[in-house]
Amino acid sequence: MAARSLAQRGRVGERELRSREPVAGGHGDPPRVPEDDGLFLALKTLRKQLADERSVPAYIVFSDATLLQMAQRRPATETELLSIPGVGPKKLELYGARFLAVLR
Repeated sequence: MAARSLAQRGRVGERELRSREPVAGGHGDPPRVPEDDGLFLALKTLRKQLADERSVPAYIVFSDATLLQMAQRRPATETELLSIPGVGPKKLELYGARFLAVLR
């Protein structure tokens, strides 16, 4: 006897809808900075330079989501930069000063 799939049991549609709904009280996405924003483009340019210097893909330096957070929140100190998702102690050490210079 074959097991019934979730679609046959009528649960897939309901589950798909629920997975796309925002969670009440969740963090949600921050307001998006337009990708043509000058600061966001400057951060992307710096990320590309750093990635090229280290011979790694740009996303290894920081993701677009992290750059968008930087552009939106505009951290001015190392502590503020560390509060951005995707920025940890190692990346702060490697890249923090250069990104803060662009952000200031």
